Amino acid sequence: MTRRKVLTASAVVYLMGFEPPAKSPDGKLIRYGRKAMAGQYVKPYTREGHVPPGRFSKGARKRYEKNHGTDGALDYSAVINAKR
Repeated sequence: MTRRKVLTASAVVYLMGFEPPAKSPDGKLIRYGRKAMAGQYVKPYTREGHVPPGRFSKGARKRYEKNHGTDGALDYSAVINAKR
């Protein structure tokens, strides 16, 4: 039985279809070593159906979304490190 070569975090990210991390001000890719750091690879998303169940008026729904937010960012560093 042969062992697979350990992939770097950036290789796993590429295979998962993520975009590369942000570049430094001088235009070079930022390298973090073998493991993905928390917050290094995130995907923006919009929460759907996050209003509590039950009847809601349009105004109450808008207030809830304004106070609790509908945009977020999913951090995939734990998933990336687990798939290595």
